[in-house]
Amino acid sequence: VRKEFPQIRSILLSTNHGFAEGNNLAAQQVAGTLLAFLNNDTEADPSWLTELVQAYSKNPRGIYGSQAYQFDHREISANSVTKLMAWGIPTNINVYKPRTNVPDHLQESMYADAAGMLIEKKLFFDLGGFDPTYFAYEEEKDMGWKAWLRGYPSYVVTTSIYYHKGGATLGQSSFQAIYLLWRNGLRNILKYPSVSSLWYMLPMHLAYSLSVYLLIFIPKKRWALGWTICKAY
Repeated sequence: VRKEFPQIRSILLSTNHGFAEGNNLAAQQVAGTLLAFLNNDTEADPSWLTELVQAYSKNPRGIYGSQAYQFDHREISANSVTKLMAWGIPTNINVYKPRTNVPDHLQESMYADAAGMLIEKKLFFDLGGFDPTYFAYEEEKDMGWKAWLRGYPSYVVTTSIYYHKGGATLGQSSFQAIYLLWRNGLRNILKYPSVSSLWYMLPMHLAYSLSVYLLIFIPKKRWALGWTICKAY
């Protein structure tokens, strides 16, 4: 990177802090007022950042995410607008849609995916940054939930486009990735909903986990992932 792009400042860390704390440490070095995050397994459209900044300039109070499309099938949507379900997991409502069926206007979302995200630096640190104990996965959902409770909504700018491979670092269904997804998702449920909501959220989350294991992992003969999910609980 330093050889091909000498204008880019590289920060070398002696320890693998994961996605969450790694980005926190990088954000501390930023002199500007805005932070833009883009994953290492993405390719952004030329206007990706411009569209995010324009949306922010019209309404600075919030967190702005981008519209992702699949890296190898660029007319099919990936991460996009999410809504919080009764079992405590945000669910994409525009995923796997043809590009022509994805709305072309700003949409409110439960969180902005950190694979392609813009946030004011002050707000980022007022929210505590990404929780470093998460290491990777679900940290932006944690931030989005916290921000929403404090009156800062998240949005998806569907005209800000990037293409995402997904899971390029840890693997989409590796033991570590599944463990972190489940563990950190449960942490979010325990941190933010009211006690009166937990009585139904936790059993529904357990039912969701069992369904994923029976309908997705077992047909793929990933038997051992059942233990990984149990470990996360």
